[in-house]
Amino acid sequence: LRRWVSDIPPSLLVSDLTENHVNDWLDKQKRMGNAGRWTAITDIKLCFSWAASSKEIPLNPLASMKRPKMPKRIIVIDPKQLTKL
Repeated sequence: LRRWVSDIPPSLLVSDLTENHVNDWLDKQKRMGNAGRWTAITDIKLCFSWAASSKEIPLNPLASMKRPKMPKRIIVIDPKQLTKL
């Protein structure tokens, strides 16, 4: 969340914020995979949801933003771990 906040223009008003701002920022994060995108979108949306429900801002500008599906984790168990189960 700190990286996103530090990268948005200080002159950008909450009322002017769109999903494109978030997606453009996410696209610049070269080392971020689907799980990282999911987490970043969740954190950013949660922040604005809290601000709107606390009446800090009139509306959540990202309320309708969709998150990518959370990728399923594949766990590989080696033979030693399998015997412990």
